[in-house]
Amino acid sequence: MRDEMLTLGLPAPEFYVSDADTTVTLHSRALEREAAFQSESGVAATEFANLFALSPVSADGVTLSYLNDHRTEFVAVLSDALLANGWYVDRVSYGRLIAHRQGRAFSIPDNVSAIVRFYPAFTLQLRQYWNKMYLGVDYSVEVKSALPVQELLNDLELVTLIGKSAVAFWGGAWHRGRIEAIDELSVRIVFHDYELDAQVRLDKVIPSLSLNQIQQVLKRRAVSFDIHKTIKQFGLSSESNAARTRFERTQAVVADLSQTIFPLAFAGNSLELSPEPASLVRQGGGDRGLRVYTLPEPNVEFGRRRESADIRLGMTTFGSYDGVAREIENCTGLYQVSAGTHGCAD
Repeated sequence: MRDEMLTLGLPAPEFYVSDADTTVTLHSRALEREAAFQSESGVAATEFANLFALSPVSADGVTLSYLNDHRTEFVAVLSDALLANGWYVDRVSYGRLIAHRQGRAFSIPDNVSAIVRFYPAFTLQLRQYWNKMYLGVDYSVEVKSALPVQELLNDLELVTLIGKSAVAFWGGAWHRGRIEAIDELSVRIVFHDYELDAQVRLDKVIPSLSLNQIQQVLKRRAVSFDIHKTIKQFGLSSESNAARTRFERTQAVVADLSQTIFPLAFAGNSLELSPEPASLVRQGGGDRGLRVYTLPEPNVEFGRRRESADIRLGMTTFGSYDGVAREIENCTGLYQVSAGTHGCAD
């Protein structure tokens, strides 16, 4: 048995002999062998990352180093393209953009949607791995207050709105900005895109409220609604198969972006977005995908100097490392536990 295992390149069997029986442990390394087989046979990958390759349309297009050094400019161009194609850009910071489709709010009761709305949103960020550039796309949920300052006069103190981000209808369109001051008639707001400030009517400015402020408004208006539970529901945190559903939504929106936003004109050329996610391979890497390494669990020493990476198996099979009986304090008093035994007290 040992010779056959070694011939296959596997660890030698482990034997444990007791007075009553003999236990033989064989390590098959099935995951590593399967990955090696797939790498050699060309079997399609089954693991993927939420990374989607960016590439120039022409061979003399945007270089990797240029794109990497101009992340801010790339995000600005991407933001403008999204705005021109029915998206709302929630915020842009540190090379990361969060956006959602306009008019695509989740369905909630009317009395609640008059105060707050929930949107399926996506975080877009330029990422570099090895010698390739990717667009990282993550699914999330954006919570947006829906009331203008005019309708918040009886719900919140106006001073708490100063410094808040907001959207304001000015010059015939809605623009993102920051509230600088408020009086009884208007709001002074600084617009991010134009680096100027203007006085805007109270009913034309919608501030971005915190969750606590939104809850305060709901409470003052006697609207019963669990905002945190709703965020978990729409964010898929409460679903058993959340990872797969989140990835499916991400892949669907990337497929749409690759057709409606890309090719994206940038730096005198165009960039294409692959609708296919980057594959993860456990061996080989290179052009086939991103290499994944499995970190092995460290061995832990138990009683009789036996080792195992499975702590539960080690405790039940070999007992604790220290064989000295100890007193354990619990809510009802003290009781004694000997090495290799376990129990609980009410």
